[in-house]
Amino acid sequence: MHFTHLALSLAGQDIEFFFPIDTVFKFYSYLCHTMLAKLTKTAPERIVQVMNIYQSYDPYLVREQVPRDELAEACRRIWQQYGNDTPEKLAAYATQLREYYK
Repeated sequence: MHFTHLALSLAGQDIEFFFPIDTVFKFYSYLCHTMLAKLTKTAPERIVQVMNIYQSYDPYLVREQVPRDELAEACRRIWQQYGNDTPEKLAAYATQLREYYK
């Protein structure tokens, strides 16, 4: 099992943790979905469903098929438009969207 180091500063105290990588990934995934749900006023479960749809279009993630969902076609179009952009371009667009949802 692989572990990763996580350092936090709480109430002025530096605290260090070592967690299994998959646990840290699940935590950050949950945190991102929760924050995105709050920002967009959408249920976290719906965010997870949409992210699963996007994962089915990612060629690096081998998924059996696209989940059946009314948003699948819209997600496919968005993936085709933005899926191969550079991280910098996507980050700039995400910043614009964040401002829109504030």
